[in-house]
Amino acid sequence: MLLALHKVGNSMENLGINAEIAKVYSFAFQQNQYPLITSLELNSSKVITPGNHHKKHTDLKLVLTSDPEVFSLEEWHVDSLEVGHSLLLQKRLLKISNEYLNALTEQIEINLNFTLYSSDEVLVKQSYQTNLLPKNFWGGEERMAELLAAFSTPNANYIAELVKKASDVMKSAGHESQLDGYQSETRERPYLMAAAFWNVISNESIAYVNPPASFAYDGQRIRLPNDIKNLKTGACLDLSLLFAACLEHIGLNSIIAITDTHACCGLWLIKECFPLLTNDDSMDIRKRIASKDIVLFETTLATSDSPITFGQAIEYADQIISEDSEDTFVYAIDLTQARKRQIKPIPTIGESSIEVENNEAETAIQILPIAPALPPVRKEELPVTDTPDGRVEQWQRKLLDLTKRNRLLNLSKTAVAIKLFCPDIALLEDELASNQSFNFITASDTPYANEARDKELFKFKVGNDLQTEFAKEQLKVIR
Repeated sequence: MLLALHKVGNSMENLGINAEIAKVYSFAFQQNQYPLITSLELNSSKVITPGNHHKKHTDLKLVLTSDPEVFSLEEWHVDSLEVGHSLLLQKRLLKISNEYLNALTEQIEINLNFTLYSSDEVLVKQSYQTNLLPKNFWGGEERMAELLAAFSTPNANYIAELVKKASDVMKSAGHESQLDGYQSETRERPYLMAAAFWNVISNESIAYVNPPASFAYDGQRIRLPNDIKNLKTGACLDLSLLFAACLEHIGLNSIIAITDTHACCGLWLIKECFPLLTNDDSMDIRKRIASKDIVLFETTLATSDSPITFGQAIEYADQIISEDSEDTFVYAIDLTQARKRQIKPIPTIGESSIEVENNEAETAIQILPIAPALPPVRKEELPVTDTPDGRVEQWQRKLLDLTKRNRLLNLSKTAVAIKLFCPDIALLEDELASNQSFNFITASDTPYANEARDKELFKFKVGNDLQTEFAKEQLKVIR
């Protein structure tokens, strides 16, 4: 923030412009109405106050320009600002040409210049820097984590081609050719549809290329579906987004899991999604994999010269999300949750790319595998209708979740919690229900910890009377 000393009557104030600016801005930001300026404030703090604390700045105007001039000029008008006070200004989406952002091919630095006027007098100036990114550049987990979903483009022309090929694979394997999402209400059919896409994309002769170093944090240029089709190359994140777009096109829910050096795609076998848009707890995903609700698969194996099955790709991805790899896990993004939050795919119409001639003869697509033994979809896993009765049923499911998904029943090793040893849980429940209060007592205060003074022991007090049933037992904190 820049401060300028400004004389008003017999008082001297610091006038300041304080703005919070996104580090990067791009076509994905604009299409999803993410603001470049997340906070804008004027403040006036008094330095010398000889008794005239009621002074005001009046008729203020804040003007924003950019260098180069890619954003339209913006003005904020303020009737008055009292000395020693601050004022939050309205957040606005800056106007910028769609054509300019769509045509941008390299990252450029932009200066945002704020100038505060009183009438025609310049009171203070302040400048901030941001970077404009090309349309196909994702800014990384640190700068635009949730907007990774904008680069899954299910309506791209190439996606439609892959969907048709996957439908043919299903038909040739003796299954129904329609790719109908979760309508079967089984886990097997979503699995088979994902396997069909695996076989089709594995037959596209795509070559693997290494992603940039630290792409998970700093971002990378994304090869969109038409680029992959024409250039026949893709990194792990490009291929994961390609698979995710195919799955989304046919109504299946997908996730992208990212480590510090790698990315892979995941598929929900039931019609569900994570409650959070982004999740940095890999145990959540492992729980869902163990429950056969999700499968992760290693997308780069689709570029292998030798045939790799969908099952092998799943086995390889399990290593990425294992407990041994927790230190490298960055986060997972749920694309269905992203769409619920109105994060839209970036447009791909009119996308230009270089056509690369492919003279290689087409190889035979792999035979569709038999789906492994998967548990049936239970009644509580079926989607509920958007009605009052349906919403009540959904709340009941969440309250009565007895599976490993319930964190109250299945704590991770890194969870912060205290486990209590309770010799009579029924009595404890009765006391809680009767609104009794409980206090913790240190080990030095209890007569029941003589042989374990060095441990953190405690006992319950209910009001002023110690319950006899609890006093007979040493209540321990189990770390």
